[in-house]
Amino acid sequence: MTLGGVALPEGTQLLTALGSANRDERRFADPDRFDIDRHIEEHVAFGFGQHFCLGSHLARLEATTALNAILDRLPNLRLDRSQHCGVVGLAFRSPNRLPVRFDVAVLACNLYTPLATSRPASLCRSQIIRVAM
Repeated sequence: MTLGGVALPEGTQLLTALGSANRDERRFADPDRFDIDRHIEEHVAFGFGQHFCLGSHLARLEATTALNAILDRLPNLRLDRSQHCGVVGLAFRSPNRLPVRFDVAVLACNLYTPLATSRPASLCRSQIIRVAM
């Protein structure tokens, strides 16, 4: 058998890495570059076919909720390109660190809590006031 131009004798054991599956240059243009607009119909992050992950929709919803909360609380969140970060891992690839910058924001909160409610003041609705620096 030949795989990727390499002849494999019968009985050869292989170790596959899911982390490389979505980085195949024959399927994806510039596979090492993060592209949020990349068409993802063919990626295998959640498996494929009968092995597709049942929790994929929940995982996407959780990620969307978490990212929206972060973006709401950290105005103008962006990568700090003055610092280096690398990608590590075989099965689950991720940055080894993620240096970011964001604008200063002051959270203003109405500290008045009526005696009739048991809700602590820290749970009151906050308003983000953006500070120009």
